[in-house]
Amino acid sequence: MCVNIVNSFFRPPSAPESKPDTCTLQLTYQQLGPGMVEMHTNCPTCNATGRMIATKDRCSACEGLRTVQDTKIVPVDIERGMHHGTKIFLRGEGDQDAGQEAGDVVIILQEKSHDVFKRKGLDLYTDMKISLVEALCGFRRTLTTLDGRTLVVTHPQGKVIDPDDEKVIVEEGFPLFRNPYVRGGLYIKFKVEFPDTVDNDFIAEFEALFPRGPAEELTGEEETVTMTPYVEEKGQRERERDIYHEDERMETDDQPAGCRQS
Repeated sequence: MCVNIVNSFFRPPSAPESKPDTCTLQLTYQQLGPGMVEMHTNCPTCNATGRMIATKDRCSACEGLRTVQDTKIVPVDIERGMHHGTKIFLRGEGDQDAGQEAGDVVIILQEKSHDVFKRKGLDLYTDMKISLVEALCGFRRTLTTLDGRTLVVTHPQGKVIDPDDEKVIVEEGFPLFRNPYVRGGLYIKFKVEFPDTVDNDFIAEFEALFPRGPAEELTGEEETVTMTPYVEEKGQRERERDIYHEDERMETDDQPAGCRQS
């Protein structure tokens, strides 16, 4: 980072510093519309410091400003459990000026999104895709944590996982800041992937395993329809919303105006 530091090569001038004759508030006027705007600027001679060093006494490095720009590398410790927006203060690492205490550098953490996990407080959330067979017959999967450990996630046979079922692994979330013994949970939402088609040879076996249930009785007056895959067109919702508001406006316009009462 770049900061202003006190010039170590600066030497006091041979003559006492004096206040420049022009060290007053500088006024400029700028036309804005039909009128004039008064603008205030600092004294160009002393840069609003109230001090002026004679030209012969000025250092070539700082030109009499007493500070020079310096670049340095400062280590920043990010502790476990810090969250988005946490402020880290580096005391005395900011700009310096002669005769004044150095300023601080304030670092504000900004969390980056992760491809696998999403953080909410101390808890972590992730999705896991499993096949229909795994949802019905159990599975064993591995999951790599943020700190590089490998967890073995298992689900026993005989217990079915429904689509969007959510399970939690306790104490595998984020640690509490400055209290690592308190940790959140790791929540896993299961996305069951169904096959696109089923071979006709297996339909009878599926029906034997999963009975359809009683069929609905039809009277013969029903209308048979065919379903097609739904693809949402771009802007379709906006058009439907506009049509709804248009119908609402027309209904309002059709209503007779009420009698005005005094």
